[in-house]
Order: sequence, then C-alpha cells, then structure tokens
Amino acid sequence: MLEILNTVLFKASLSDVNVTEKFLNTYKEWILSTRNNKILGLDRFKFTNYSQGTTESFDKFYSRYHKKRFRIWKGEYSYHKITFDSCEYNWKFLDDEELKPNDVIIISLPFADNGNSYRYEETLLKAEKMNIPVLVDCCWFGTCSGIKFNFDYDCIDQVVFSLSKSFPVSRHRIGIRFSSSKDGLDDLNQVNYV
Repeated sequence: MLEILNTVLFKASLSDVNVTEKFLNTYKEWILSTRNNKILGLDRFKFTNYSQGTTESFDKFYSRYHKKRFRIWKGEYSYHKITFDSCEYNWKFLDDEELKPNDVIIISLPFADNGNSYRYEETLLKAEKMNIPVLVDCCWFGTCSGIKFNFDYDCIDQVVFSLSKSFPVSRHRIGIRFSSSKDGLDDLNQVNYV
C-alpha cells in the first residue's frame, strides 16, 4: 500500500482532475483485496469520499445527527467522548442503557479497546430493528485478521477507514468514507478540495 500511496497520491500531478477518484478506487480495491478478513456489503454504499482520517468523517456524522443522542461502547475512541462533552451533545454509553428510537450509534470494527468484533452483530441487529443510524469505524482494519466486516445492514449510514494504524502515515490524514447519503464532504471531494 505504501507503494500505491507513493505512486497514486504523492506523485500525482496537481492538474490531474481525476487523482481523487483514482485514489479512492485504489483504496477501495486494497480494502476488498484482504485475505485476512471477510468484507460484505461495502458496494451497497452510494457515495465514496476522501476524508482526513476517520476524524473528519466523525465530525460530519456528529453534525448530521447533532439533535439525536449519540451512543458508543465504553472503550471506543476517546475523541467521541471528548467531542460529545465539549460540544454538549446528548450521549450515553451503550453499556449503561438500552437503545432508544432517537439514538445514533458509532461502533468500531475491530473494536478500539480489544481488537475483536465486540458486540458488533448484536448492536447492528438492534439498530436495524429500531431504524437507528450507525457509523462503523474501521480505522484498525489493516491490523487485524479473522474478522467478518458485515456492512449488509440498512441501518449503517457510514463506514470509515484510515491508513494511520496500518502504515506510518498518521500525519497525512488519509481516510475514506463510504456513505448512503451526501453532505459537505461530498461537495469538497467533487471539486477535488482534498
């Protein structure tokens, strides 16, 4: 992948209006080429965008659902709790209370705290039944094996990946977001403002 990053992204001509599309296609091909894990349902998402790591996608998700209650498991990326508290968002750990209709969920796969698929299918089944939007954070994707990445749930609104855990590129902010609906990130990508 480092070779691909070097040839596709870093050496791309600034005049190449298709560089973002080429990069996103290469990134997606890399994800789907895994022999270590199983990927299901990634093609069902209508929109694919470059994102500054997963964090920019989180911020867009928070903005979209700011009037709902955010739900995360204890052990998720600390950025969520920090942002929820600093922005005074309504939120609660999934560990502490059952889901309610006005909730939205952020869940990592593999799970940020232990690297497995911690309560993933159970959480998605409940969200599906209650029509609760979900963002799946796959920032640890390139570091795991034996995990089934099942995105074949209608409740999944967004799936995000980052390269900073798999490769020494943390300061380059390289992410990809697969989404079922548009927002400002789509507009930025459309004009190659990445």
